[in-house]
Amino acid sequence: MVLGSADVLVESWETTKEDATWKVGVSKESAAGIIDKIIKWIPKPTVERESGKTTDTRGGTRTVGDLAQKREWTMLLNLPEQKPKPESVIYNESYKHPVYFDTNKREVGNYHEPKNKMDQIKDLMRVMDAQILKYGAENITGIEVVGHASRLGDTEPNITLSEGRAKYVADLLKRLYKVKIPDENIKFRGEPVDEGNDKDNSWKDRVVWVTIKAVRKTPYPTR
Repeated sequence: MVLGSADVLVESWETTKEDATWKVGVSKESAAGIIDKIIKWIPKPTVERESGKTTDTRGGTRTVGDLAQKREWTMLLNLPEQKPKPESVIYNESYKHPVYFDTNKREVGNYHEPKNKMDQIKDLMRVMDAQILKYGAENITGIEVVGHASRLGDTEPNITLSEGRAKYVADLLKRLYKVKIPDENIKFRGEPVDEGNDKDNSWKDRVVWVTIKAVRKTPYPTR
C-alpha cells in the first residue's frame, strides 16, 4: 500500500552559443614601382567577417525532488486455510431397550413383558426394525447387551445367570439380523439394575438391556 503524491519538480535548461564565421581573402591592390614595391605587391591576406554563424546548443533536465514524501507500508494478511465444508453433520445417538426374564431362566421363552404383557421377541424385532429404518443398516455402529439378575440367590450363580441371559439376546440378534456383536459388547453384572431396590426378586432386575448405537447424518446447513 503506497500513500502520498507522485508530483515532482523538474528543471529544464538550454544554452545556445553562436560563433561568427570569418572569410580570408587577398586584396587586388596594384603594385607601384618595380623593385621597391615587389614586396608590397605581394597580396596581403584580408579577414572579413561574414554574416554566417555556428550554433552550439546544450541543455538537460534534472529532478529536484518529490513535492510530497511517499510513505510505504507492507500489509500482510494471514488467512486461515480454507477447508471444504462437510456434506453432512453426524450425530452419535443410541436407543436402549429391555428384555425381561422369568426367575432362574436364561431364555425368554413365553415370558411376556411384565407390565404391558407383550411378546418380547416380537417387540425386540419391532425396535430393531425401527432403528434400521431410521438410521439405515450401514449407520448402525454397534450393539451392546448387558445382563442383570435379581437379589435372589448367591452372587456367583447370579453372575452365571446374567451371563447366560446376555449371550442369549446377543445370539438372537445375530440370528435375526446377521449383525456382529463383539464379545466385549456382551457384558453381565450378576446384580440388580437398581441397587436401591428393596425387593429380592424384582422383575425389573431380571433383565438384559440392549443398547443400539447409530449415527444420524443430516445435510450441512447453508445460508
